[in-house]
Amino acid sequence: MSQMTESTSNEARPQPCDQTILVIPDATNEARVGSRELRVLRDADGISTIQLARSQGPVELEIVIGPQGPVVRVRAAQIELVSEGAMALACEDFSLHARGSIELRADGDLSHFIAGDLQSVAAGEMRLDAKGLRVRARQGQVRIEASDNVRIDGERVLLNS
Repeated sequence: MSQMTESTSNEARPQPCDQTILVIPDATNEARVGSRELRVLRDADGISTIQLARSQGPVELEIVIGPQGPVVRVRAAQIELVSEGAMALACEDFSLHARGSIELRADGDLSHFIAGDLQSVAAGEMRLDAKGLRVRARQGQVRIEASDNVRIDGERVLLNS
């Protein structure tokens, strides 16, 4: 899965076009939307771009319409998605990166189904805390490896029972 990348100010930006894509009141292909500028651009390859940005600031909303379809980029102080019903995401690959913490919370059950392998890696300690815990290998062995002692504490430790 690819790493998420941030846009940089060095990226090639499309230039305003001669063709009328959207009627905008001035020749700069820009219009004001509140304190923002709305830009409609087309590059030499015919790729159209709609941008919403603060004047002299970073692009906050960008829709690039290319041969494979639209690409939407949003940059904001905060983004909230609210749905009264279900919410679904479907894509080829999914990557999520938070500079801080990630918290998943469900008022019901949480399930994940994975066709391939699952790998969890923590730089610190990993803890599982539940009313009960069951580990089962449907095929193959269960391996526990440690660079130090392995402790099993319980009221009774039953082996092969």
